[in-house]
Amino acid sequence: MTYFMTLALFAIFLLAFGGVQGRTLAHRPGLANTTQGGRIYDCVDFYEQPAFSHPSLKHLIPKERQNSALSKKVKFNKKDGCPSGTVPIASSTGDPPLHLIPAQVHCYAVVRTKLDGSNRKFFGTSAHESVNKPDVTGYQWSTSRFKLWVGDESIIAGWAVFPDYFKDHEAHLFVIYTNGVSHCFNTDCPGFVQLSSQLPLGVVPDRYSEIGGQQVFWNISIELDKSTGNWHLYLTSPTISKEEIGYWPGNLFKQLKNAVAQVEWGGEINDPGAANPAPEMGSGERPGETGTGNYASFFSQITVIDENSNHVEPQGTEEFNDCPDLYFIDDMGNQGGYEGRIIFYGGKQTYRS
Repeated sequence: MTYFMTLALFAIFLLAFGGVQGRTLAHRPGLANTTQGGRIYDCVDFYEQPAFSHPSLKHLIPKERQNSALSKKVKFNKKDGCPSGTVPIASSTGDPPLHLIPAQVHCYAVVRTKLDGSNRKFFGTSAHESVNKPDVTGYQWSTSRFKLWVGDESIIAGWAVFPDYFKDHEAHLFVIYTNGVSHCFNTDCPGFVQLSSQLPLGVVPDRYSEIGGQQVFWNISIELDKSTGNWHLYLTSPTISKEEIGYWPGNLFKQLKNAVAQVEWGGEINDPGAANPAPEMGSGERPGETGTGNYASFFSQITVIDENSNHVEPQGTEEFNDCPDLYFIDDMGNQGGYEGRIIFYGGKQTYRS
């Protein structure tokens, strides 16, 4: 693949996530070896991670650290994580820099809060997100993600199957932010601050949900600290306690550091060449095709955080699906019990006519 093809595909991935606007580690079950597909992580000094090279974040580095020599890098160890004072950062893969180019073919199947004129504000969201491994070919990608945004500023988190970037067909934890000027994926550029010494961005599950069988999920929570304007990302599994992965500093944003106007949950795919077949979304199963439970991908126990810092069920929502011949979205409402507010989404690999 040429340099320019790689550049184009990666930029498409970032731009596509800019919006549907208006439309078992050994000790940590649920996460696997982070060196799969050749993705190697270095343990770097906390203040030497990429985030702090951002102009608006350099002031956060203690003065006594600003002129210190770079410390020796240590390889991330999946059993023990990184030493105290360091965090795992993916080694450079030689991927090209980020450029903004027009996005190509992509589809959404999501549920989102509506802009209804009431000037509603949201301060976070959380949900159980099923973990699947959709089939993709060539330069395609398929994701499951949360999105929070206001205007042209947004933050996104979830998992992505993106072989051209990650060099495998696993589902990787990822984040993106946009601030109207720049887009940033994971820690490939300054922005997201990694806090966890155990769980880096890019981790993959050790197992996936089975169609008709056991369902595996991550609980992801994104929460605004009103005192700082920072947005914090947490990940939980049924067997580990809530752990903060890191945060997006409020200094990156103008509006989003105060609140967001909309929240969204669901799937998204990209198919640069409109190849046949189209990529799978989620489990590849349609909601309602063989019964919803244990088949289609889902978000359950969906909440938003209100102005009083309470987790509440989202109200005033709508389904959005711009490729209904390929993909499906089904908001089942509040089912009570363990499911709570739940949505199903997905779609098979489909040959276009």
